Amino acid sequence: MTVQLINCKKCLSDNHNECIKSEFCLCANNNHGVQRESILGTFDSTKPLTNDIEIMEKPREKWFQCTHCDSESQSFKAFEFCKKKRHEIITIYVPVDGENEDNSKPFTNEQWPQVALEIQNRFHIVTVRETKEMWINSDEERKYIPNADTYIEEESHKLISNCNTKSVSEIKNAIKRNQTYILSSDFFDSTIINTENGVIDPGTFELLDYSYKYLTTTKLPFRVNMGSNNFKLWNHITHNIIEKKDSKLFLEILWVLISWDNPHKKCIIFKGLSDTQKTTLMEIISWIIGRKNIAVLKPQKFLVSGDRFSMSRFIGKRANFSEEINNLTPDMIENLKAMIGGMVQETELKNSNDGRLFDPKRFLFIFSTNYLDSIYQRINDNSTLNRFQFMMFKHVIKKKKGDWEKEFFIDEDDKTSAIETVIRFVLAWKKSGQSVRWDEAWETKEFLREELPIEDKYFESGRIIEKRLGKLTLDEVKLDFETYCKTTIQNQALGYLMKEKGFESKQSNGKTAYPGYTLSKASGNEVLR
Repeated sequence: MTVQLINCKKCLSDNHNECIKSEFCLCANNNHGVQRESILGTFDSTKPLTNDIEIMEKPREKWFQCTHCDSESQSFKAFEFCKKKRHEIITIYVPVDGENEDNSKPFTNEQWPQVALEIQNRFHIVTVRETKEMWINSDEERKYIPNADTYIEEESHKLISNCNTKSVSEIKNAIKRNQTYILSSDFFDSTIINTENGVIDPGTFELLDYSYKYLTTTKLPFRVNMGSNNFKLWNHITHNIIEKKDSKLFLEILWVLISWDNPHKKCIIFKGLSDTQKTTLMEIISWIIGRKNIAVLKPQKFLVSGDRFSMSRFIGKRANFSEEINNLTPDMIENLKAMIGGMVQETELKNSNDGRLFDPKRFLFIFSTNYLDSIYQRINDNSTLNRFQFMMFKHVIKKKKGDWEKEFFIDEDDKTSAIETVIRFVLAWKKSGQSVRWDEAWETKEFLREELPIEDKYFESGRIIEKRLGKLTLDEVKLDFETYCKTTIQNQALGYLMKEKGFESKQSNGKTAYPGYTLSKASGNEVLR
């Protein structure tokens, strides 16, 4: 059945609100002559839609942001440095302000040369010649920071009306060319001692005001206060952690890290039993120097032969803290010796084609160990012995909690002033012209020998010597061994030990014997031949 639509009487009299036959009313079917609003008819592609398909009043611009550096840019290429460092780059949408905002900006795109000069007058920017990376001086952080490109982009958009990509690119290139190029060695290898409240002159030890003229990318986290008198941390270190005779050695270690200068190419080894606060001292040093300035890599990570990235992990760091040097193999010790005492070496950075130099005179290896084990036999030449400096830890104390400093210091100000006092002692000691006496090779060898386990000392003592046609029985060795070590040992255990030390045995008349050996006169044993 076909239904014919006609206008109802109410619609015919223009009383559409009183329409009573909306289902069959021709006028009602045509929305009473009112045109329906179309979403497509009012859609603006510059205005993003919400999840509810509402039209936003203000358009938005697409920007990129590094979550690590907190820098922003409309160009993804501006984050090349961040991408090399594996920082996370996210996309954000920034609302565009009022329509007339650009009218107040002083420059046009055609005036980009003036904008380049304006930005360069406002900021101090340098460009690394080898990589073309741009760095900007941060007055807030008091050092140079990366991603200067993003700051240039941001300022360009603030200064130029309807700023376009071409203008930004021209501005960046103009700034690079305008006397900003520097060598990477002058920048990354800078020896400037930059602290929280100024720059230390290493010659006069005077504290100078920070300036953009100091080309440095690092900053030490302490303040210089030559009037600080909070001795609690210094007293704890010198009375409860290290030996009194090692106080100067500790000051020298701190100065090497502060000055970024290790002219003697030494490696420091903290040696002591458990609970002697070796790790605690490392933690205190990291407070003073800054955790960001210290690497913490196990020897297996950087002493493996053939790893072309081994030294790159230390670029930008002042030291590396490791534990258990007794686990080093002979090859690893050789690699360590080459790192400590070798020439300046070029190393390859991961995710980059750019090389950097590793200078052993600007780095300090610090090891912590409870035992030395058989490292005595592995370090057998003076060139290696001269690289090691031992510091003994003998004060065994009750094990501290991980957050012991919360009880040790009253508050953060107390901790800060205690560190300032330690720094005061370091600077006063160096200013006085004093220096530490490093151990010589024979002293280090004697120290290592004294630290040997008693059974190893027996074999190092020369009590067993070679003799043509000699024959030394296991029973004779056992008697001499027990006399020397003042302990008992089973024949089987001694046999294993003799084999480990390289003595080959044979069976003779049901007894274990070692042909070609005898006991020396030094043993004083009655079985001497």
